[in-house]
Amino acid sequence: MSTIPRTHFTTDGISPKDRFDVFRDSMSVIFDVELEKTRDPQPFKAEVEAYMLDQLMIARTSSIKASYIRNPLTIRRDGIDMIMVQLYIKGEEDFRHENQSSHVKTGDLVVYDLNKEVVNSTSDFTNLSVVFPRELIESYIPAVSRWHSRVLPRDRPLTKLLKAHILSLYEIAPAITTESCAGIQRALLELTSSALQHSSDILPAYKNSVTSSLLLEIKKWINSHLADPSLSADSIGLAFSLSRAQLYRVTEPLGGIMNHIREQRLKKTYSDLRDPALIHLTVSDVLYRWGFNDPNTFTRSFKKRFSMLPKDVKNLPHAQLSENSSNHSNSSGDGYDDWLRSLSL
Repeated sequence: MSTIPRTHFTTDGISPKDRFDVFRDSMSVIFDVELEKTRDPQPFKAEVEAYMLDQLMIARTSSIKASYIRNPLTIRRDGIDMIMVQLYIKGEEDFRHENQSSHVKTGDLVVYDLNKEVVNSTSDFTNLSVVFPRELIESYIPAVSRWHSRVLPRDRPLTKLLKAHILSLYEIAPAITTESCAGIQRALLELTSSALQHSSDILPAYKNSVTSSLLLEIKKWINSHLADPSLSADSIGLAFSLSRAQLYRVTEPLGGIMNHIREQRLKKTYSDLRDPALIHLTVSDVLYRWGFNDPNTFTRSFKKRFSMLPKDVKNLPHAQLSENSSNHSNSSGDGYDDWLRSLSL
């Protein structure tokens, strides 16, 4: 039986003057990284070891004092739309989002919605991160984005259980087989959703649980109808017996219903253009396959979203779609940055 894929990034072996630049480029898939100008003149160092667990990724990251930023430009650029739960093994961070701030200490669990802005400033640190595709974890806890920037109460039994589970999962990761992934993923999802739900008292008052559940159902319905060129606000409203005003109110968190549909279709076309099994399909085949009906509009939207033309994505060898440095060692052919991109598609 085969074990789950592993990848390892390290700045060891890189010239000291280039280490930070290499790490920053690698990490740019999820954060813009900045060093403090007044930091100690110690050589920069960083290490990321990650495992793919079915549809999840668990990663251990170590580095020195720095700031990790997701701003509107970063969010638009990378399209990463996931939830991350992070356990601090060593060090601490100050987490800032809008008017809210949190201080994360060693042993704390903090939640990120990677579709929201954040600035966090760390000390020298080591942490474990579990990254969940949004749709996957929302099927367990629809309002998960409300926990963004929240530190789970460390004295709660379910918080302690989740921390112990994440630590154990990382320790046994080298021996986990692909055949056992589905069950292990399910157990982690169930424990994570339970720990979050049992800390809901730390959240501000919220009266829209029905709306949250409805939004999840609408997103599922959209995903199952992406190939239909007639998919529209009107067809969704008809399917859910909602007026246009009601639909727009429910789907406001998506940033616009038609923008959401276009984004999901673009992700599908990008995935198909990368897929060796679909190499026989032309760009036109792919765009019509996912509900686009105007090649020019599709090409402009695709280039704006991915900074590449569809034909260029299709013609690139798979390896060239990666931005890995030579200091990724792995058994899967990709680095953690590629895995994060793939989880978003």
